[in-house]
Amino acid sequence: MKTERAPEAKGIAMAPPSKTEKTTPERAPTEPKPKPGAFPACEGSGFSFDLKGLTQERVLERFGPPKERASYRAGDRGGEFYGAIEHAYPSTVPANRDVPIEEWTWTSGECILTVWFHKPSGEWIVLDDVYRNEEVAF
Repeated sequence: MKTERAPEAKGIAMAPPSKTEKTTPERAPTEPKPKPGAFPACEGSGFSFDLKGLTQERVLERFGPPKERASYRAGDRGGEFYGAIEHAYPSTVPANRDVPIEEWTWTSGECILTVWFHKPSGEWIVLDDVYRNEEVAF
């Protein structure tokens, strides 16, 4: 059995790390953790924290950084889960389809909090929120 060597790179010198050089393994970015005690048990089909009108800063203070953030236009989403967006910005009005929306999501155990923000007066504020068990389907 013949073993082939990989061709050597020309013009590139690779020096081994020196004995005094410290190497540390790269760590995967840590997932944001919700604030301790921010989330109660999530039993049943879900409920709202009634966050309407709060700024993004206030929501961050209360829950900590979200696990996920998404930005899209109101017309890009549809279905029961996005009912609050459709209610505020009916897709039957063409201009509403271009309204910017931000969606933030936190997870705590089996519980999921989704908050939708809109910018009606120049500042991102909560449009609506839903807190539910991960098993709740829309």
